[in-house]
Amino acid sequence: MIKTPIFLINFKNYSSTLGKAGFDLALKLDEAAKKSHVSLVLAVNPVVIDSYSRKLDCAVISQHVDGGMPGPSTGSIVAESLMLADCDGSLIHHSEKLLSDEEIVKSIEACKRNYLQSFLCVDSLQEARKFTVYEPTFICFEDRDLIGGNISVASSNPHEIKEMAEFLEIPVLVGAGIKTSLDVKKSLSLGADGILVASAITKASDPVAKFKELLSGFN
Repeated sequence: MIKTPIFLINFKNYSSTLGKAGFDLALKLDEAAKKSHVSLVLAVNPVVIDSYSRKLDCAVISQHVDGGMPGPSTGSIVAESLMLADCDGSLIHHSEKLLSDEEIVKSIEACKRNYLQSFLCVDSLQEARKFTVYEPTFICFEDRDLIGGNISVASSNPHEIKEMAEFLEIPVLVGAGIKTSLDVKKSLSLGADGILVASAITKASDPVAKFKELLSGFN
């Protein structure tokens, strides 16, 4: 299991994270993370997982995984293919890739079947509780209304973060609107085991400097 605290960066499919630019950024973030006690996790397009996982020291996960078995399923991202690419896990049910309840369960089970760590994205404690019985490895709490904005989930919804940390037996990462080291500190003080960000890093004028700034919030 990836050790907490965790700093998860979702590369999404921005121009700054595709091709050589994306890999060069990953190398720089990986190097910077080595000087901290924080586990860096990069969520990347499954097309590039193999090239990332074999050259980076940090954990590399897929942005999505389907719950089906290997077989006649053209276009599906099966967990078995991720495992063979030395992938560490996958996001599940991200706000930009929402799944049905049945699909969520199948994706979690597919990760378990292949010893992959599942990062289940939820937007409420109620949704988290619905799926904890299936034992995802991590819960990623993101208020979907705040994603990409400037208001931190730690400022707008501190009570729910605290409740998740207190009542769930699964490590909780929080995201949405996290822009400063103070946002990070507040999230951790509420009981979070880490953070997840995307645009705060990938759209920054100096992504590595921004990463180091947010990383300081873990101290």
